[in-house]
Amino acid sequence: MLERQILKWGFGIENFPTFLCPVCSKGSLVPNSKLEKYHPPFSKNIQQEEWSDWDHVELRLNTILECKNPYCGDQVVVHAKGGVEPEYDYRGEMEYVDFFRIISIFPAPHIIVLPEGLPKGISDELVASFDVYWSHKNLCVNALRNALEAVLEHFGIPDEIGGNWVSMGNRLIEFAKVEPEHAEFLKLLKPIVNAGSHGTTIETDTLLDVFEAL
Repeated sequence: MLERQILKWGFGIENFPTFLCPVCSKGSLVPNSKLEKYHPPFSKNIQQEEWSDWDHVELRLNTILECKNPYCGDQVVVHAKGGVEPEYDYRGEMEYVDFFRIISIFPAPHIIVLPEGLPKGISDELVASFDVYWSHKNLCVNALRNALEAVLEHFGIPDEIGGNWVSMGNRLIEFAKVEPEHAEFLKLLKPIVNAGSHGTTIETDTLLDVFEAL
């Protein structure tokens, strides 16, 4: 799994994270040029106001990452949004440091390792969850719910019988008859993915716990 610190809190420009290429799953992704932050004029203008403070600073970071595997060489586009926050050194003196959080990255690195031979219907939904994790957590949860549905489909548990829709809960009951251990695991995840796909805001830690469990 990708480093939890990066997934939740972000990074400084001097410790930009290293990702594994999502295309070849072998090469590391590194910036193809020097990283430079951008401080938009609107944010600079706000800093001139008397009421402005450090938490009103908005920064941008845009870069292209390139796979170092010579047989791949694909590129990944990253857009990050940031600001500044106070930090204290060992002498207790305060300084302001930049931080950034990725809000868009495509093609998205895999948050968890996908095993070889994973059915396409399942892997497609997991990849979709990686794509939207950075920008829309609830869409990410919805994609994870679709992945669980794809698992049930793979094991022959239909979502429709005689023209009637079958709920995930009832499908899990049937799944438990053939894969009881796996069914128990999916039952633990069901309330979380259901809540997220029905509009309930899911905490980042909870979402990362689901990824970690998978």
